Amino acid sequence: MPKKNALLPYLKIDSSGRLTYFRQTPQRLRPFLGNKTAIRRTLKTTVTDCSDTKVLTAYTEVHAEVEALLNGAEAQASAITPVKTAAITSVTGQTHLSKREVAGIAGEILLQLRANVEHQQEMQPELELVLLTLEKKRRLQGDASISAAELGMLAAPLLSSLDIHPTSADLGAIGAALVRYLPVITADMEKLQAFDFSEPKLKAIAPPMPKVKATWAKMLGAWEGSTGGVLETDGYGVSKTRKSRYDVAIREIQQVLPGISPDDVDIAVARRYIQWMQDISPLAMGTAQARLKCFKHLFKVGKASGLVSANPFEELAIKTPAGASEALTYQSFSKQELIKIFKHLKPRASTDDWLMCWILLTTGCRINECLQLRTFDLKQTKKGVWFFDWKHEPIAPLPMLLKSKDKNNRQCPMHEQLIKEGVLDLLKERDGRLFPNARHTSSTAHWMAARLREIDIYEKRRKTPHSFRNAFKDICREAGIPVDVRQAFTGHTSAELGEREYGIGLAQMPDKLSEYMNRVDLSWLNN
Repeated sequence: MPKKNALLPYLKIDSSGRLTYFRQTPQRLRPFLGNKTAIRRTLKTTVTDCSDTKVLTAYTEVHAEVEALLNGAEAQASAITPVKTAAITSVTGQTHLSKREVAGIAGEILLQLRANVEHQQEMQPELELVLLTLEKKRRLQGDASISAAELGMLAAPLLSSLDIHPTSADLGAIGAALVRYLPVITADMEKLQAFDFSEPKLKAIAPPMPKVKATWAKMLGAWEGSTGGVLETDGYGVSKTRKSRYDVAIREIQQVLPGISPDDVDIAVARRYIQWMQDISPLAMGTAQARLKCFKHLFKVGKASGLVSANPFEELAIKTPAGASEALTYQSFSKQELIKIFKHLKPRASTDDWLMCWILLTTGCRINECLQLRTFDLKQTKKGVWFFDWKHEPIAPLPMLLKSKDKNNRQCPMHEQLIKEGVLDLLKERDGRLFPNARHTSSTAHWMAARLREIDIYEKRRKTPHSFRNAFKDICREAGIPVDVRQAFTGHTSAELGEREYGIGLAQMPDKLSEYMNRVDLSWLNN
């Protein structure tokens, strides 16, 4: 079996011992390729030595055929892609090298060969293999046997570094350019032999080779690298949910500005995208601001990585209109509203939904923190105090993901009313998630919002399920509970450095916190 050859990607040995071209097809193109998951072609040669000219010739033909199939499918997919924010498809254009790009690539190949001679450096193994193969074919079959496309295979390592996937026509154009430059590079090599180390003439004639184009995939890859990992997999880095926001943002900008790469995005283009979000798209203001934040960070990392030269989003902003921030602030439920809510829920809610609402009210936790509770998170101190042990554990068998990671770790004591409602009874019959049949976080929020609408309490962005959290803090304030205790209950970070950084912290003292929880009077809720 021949060694793996970087110049001939997608090749492998099949069960019959012949070289086979095997290439996976992108998911979005499969409907235009007979729903095939891969394209397979057996090379028209029984030779398996990648240095043999027959392999090179056969590979060039098959590679060009497959590229044409993929490019045709891409064109069909682009032509019928609907413009919908909810179903955005990325667009990748076919590579068509210009004459200037072809000349720059050909010139760079020859200048690299000259530099190897000048500095007595070894040639790239991939380049040397192609040269040896072509020379072998020339000796056996003559100069006329070598096609321009075969000669263009000298550019394979360089094209790979530029992330350019050439067609057979591209390779032929490069090969023809190499032939045209031969007299010039020959004269430059003769100068070297005569110990003339002046600038080669070819350097003045040939244009610079094409710049490595930044792609959205490379930008996203650089951002992923900067985060350090995926939280659920590595235990550090960003969560899959946060990564998905970047995926959606990139698909969206590709749909809104088709064919524009990160290199093409300047301030004017960035403003066009922002204007679309503000004036045309159905995105809420907060969502649009989050999209802009994604691109600010994406281009910041891209600039630091050398993929792009500037961050066009850096100084741009989507401002909230005056007065809108106050209008969109979550409010607490009043005592009267809470009485009405629980009276409405009692005959309608399941045991799990009923207890979830009680946990939200008596701990001030977020909905997703409640739904992630595991039976072993319900613990009891030596003094007999029952508490919820919220601990950020992203790679546990049953993960717990907290908003601010370890900063949200806390041991919140249970209110006596919650225990009376039967939360501890769940431990008798369950092992794992406390609410194993719970809906997704967003679905649970929608369910709660629907119940609030039924009693005319729900107000968008004002009176919502999140208002349970605010109501708990107001109840604590009314009971005279200090701010640091309230923050320990709900997982809010203390503003004082000493409280944040030194000691185990009040949030890890359930016995002490229980003294304050006992001050919270909820007897009025049973009226």
